[in-house]
Amino acid sequence: MFSSQSEKTPEHRVQKPVSKTETARIPRGMTQTLTQGVTHAPSRDVAPTEPQRAPVVRSSGRRQTPGSAKSAGPYLQRRGRIYYFRKRLSGCLANRVKRAFICFSLRTHLVSEAMIRVGRVLAALEIAETQMTQLAEITTLTPAQANSVLMELLRSELADLLQRYDSGALFAETDACRIEEAREALKASARARDFSALTPRLKDAARIAGVDLPNDLPTGLALQGATLKRQLLDIKTASLELEDPRHLARDVVARFSDKPVDKFVAPTILLEDAIAETYRLYPSKDMKGNIDAIAKLARYHFGNCAITSITKTRQEEFFTWMTRLPKVHGKKHGRNRFEKTGKLLDKNAEIAEADADDALIIAEIRAKDLSVPEKRELLAERLTPRLARLTIRRNRDGLSRIFKAAVELGAEVPPMVGYKDIDRIVKASNVSDDALHMRVTQPKIRLPWSAERLSAFLKSPIFTDHSSPHRRWKRGQVITRDGTYWIPLFWLAVGTRDEEIVLAPRRALVLRNGVYGLLLHSKTEDGERFLPIPQVLLDLGFIDWVRALPDDHGPLLFPDAAKRSETGKASENFSRSMGRMLSRLGLKDFDEDFYALRKTFLSMLSQHGVEDGLRQAIAGHHRHAIINKHYTAHRTVEMKAAVDRADFGLTISHSPRHGFPIIRDCNLGGAIQVGVEVILGADESVECVTFRPDSQSSPILSVDLKTLPEAPKERKAIYRDLVRSARRIVEQYDIRLPKSPIKRRAFEGFLASA
Repeated sequence: MFSSQSEKTPEHRVQKPVSKTETARIPRGMTQTLTQGVTHAPSRDVAPTEPQRAPVVRSSGRRQTPGSAKSAGPYLQRRGRIYYFRKRLSGCLANRVKRAFICFSLRTHLVSEAMIRVGRVLAALEIAETQMTQLAEITTLTPAQANSVLMELLRSELADLLQRYDSGALFAETDACRIEEAREALKASARARDFSALTPRLKDAARIAGVDLPNDLPTGLALQGATLKRQLLDIKTASLELEDPRHLARDVVARFSDKPVDKFVAPTILLEDAIAETYRLYPSKDMKGNIDAIAKLARYHFGNCAITSITKTRQEEFFTWMTRLPKVHGKKHGRNRFEKTGKLLDKNAEIAEADADDALIIAEIRAKDLSVPEKRELLAERLTPRLARLTIRRNRDGLSRIFKAAVELGAEVPPMVGYKDIDRIVKASNVSDDALHMRVTQPKIRLPWSAERLSAFLKSPIFTDHSSPHRRWKRGQVITRDGTYWIPLFWLAVGTRDEEIVLAPRRALVLRNGVYGLLLHSKTEDGERFLPIPQVLLDLGFIDWVRALPDDHGPLLFPDAAKRSETGKASENFSRSMGRMLSRLGLKDFDEDFYALRKTFLSMLSQHGVEDGLRQAIAGHHRHAIINKHYTAHRTVEMKAAVDRADFGLTISHSPRHGFPIIRDCNLGGAIQVGVEVILGADESVECVTFRPDSQSSPILSVDLKTLPEAPKERKAIYRDLVRSARRIVEQYDIRLPKSPIKRRAFEGFLASA
């Protein structure tokens, strides 16, 4: 795979000019991006179908066909029809693999595919060089690191000695002759610089102390470890003469700590001990998920080290590493209800894969003839999303809980990083001299559903006619009324939370003050809250459906939704399955998910003038606990009237074929929806704006400010007319603004500029 010899360039060769067609095969801009550190000048004789020519005889007598080892671009050579990658290695990697160049087949004859693979290899090499540099940096331990390793070695060895002395096992298992033999063996190994017998103990001590030892153990550390072992052998010898080992060990312990010997040898609180105590202190199901998340990351990054070794510096390194984690890290394990094993994912490998993909995307967009702000907006849409600042803050809280649990176990924990430190770390991760460097996150904005999407969803096969319970996105002759049918309607028509309605029991249906409703378990401390059933669900026959449920239906209203997963929260798994359903229906939107239906419902109540207290009581918000209890206990009729103000424009009638009422039509979204496409200029202002209806491909209006005339007076008049035309379109149609805040702000500024 690797080539240790550099390829010799032919002294002369028959060259063929590149045609325009062949040039177009190379992705635009890839050569520009991948030319840093080039070891071969790119040749222009890239002809995939070059005709055979007579062999050329070099001065060395070696026969070579022209084009047999041609360069096709940065780091590329073509041998026959196949492209090879070849690059000079950096110093650290070259020393590691004992060769100056790396050369191997890319296994493709296509230039475009070869360039893509080159980008991935370069990203992997960059990561390998970084890791090798980090390993080189820890070859020489700092005095503090060496001291912590030796202190842990002394603590573990001395604790074992004292335990055996107190139990009497020391006198039964040890004699002076064996101690003397061990002492002589230790001296011999020190003279020969052979510390193989001591290395495992030092490695264990370094792991607990949170220190990364190089593969080649530093001689100075090994000699100090041997000295400690000799001193412990002296203490053991004196202990056989009935001297107190605690008194004998005081001077040795004093070199590392001012604690008494008994406190010095106390068991070290490890990370796993603190995590187990954290689960005990926070036993709720909601907290278990938070603890699981930080525990997995801490185990991977720190290992099972002493909790006292996780200093503030190491915490900052931990959260800096966390800023590079993809948002979906750990999700591609392949485990599901059919496959229980899956695959083990490596966090650093996931980071490396995301970095390699991002490098290719940056290279592609860098070559485009666009302004820097527009390139950054394109990158924001395509780069791999990393953990958001709020997620990292939440993980910081999780680590703080682990530290508090360690304190409960008696550990003296280091100071914890604060929120300001987290914000500084996140901000530093987005700083670079490269104008296109950016750390992309993908926080959910959760916008209310548009009228068009609501109409399309309510008229979808889920609620009208589908082919089968397992193919609800396909038109058919069946309507299946179960959790998949009713729960989205509850989300939309009354704004329930996922977990409240998915796990609602059959006995939750009650009649209070003449109003049908559900007594749901509240997320807050209020216990249960009354939620009126809206008229649209009554018209669809929800009460009759509940009454007709068979005895073997079970205790839950929607057992089909609750049993979707054996582990995790049932509401989350049901929401994911409904998200896949939206994809099948062509209605998937990142910000307008099913949870946003709750926001859509509350927005409708606000638009129809429902007072804030009543609206918050229906939503079940914690900060209005007293108001919630008052409304839900006594004002059920008023709550029912408020819920019914949300109008979804549904036409519902009885279906003789199905035997129950069904949705016939939905008149929401009557206005034509027009999407706004914005291209930014160099100063983040509008350079080009296009108004394109969703129902047709041709735009209503397209404004390109770069084409305006140079004459100031004429330019100003045309610009004013274009802005006025844009404002008329905004007033006439239902406008869908860009999701990018920068583009949205630029467009709004454009509308107000004339």
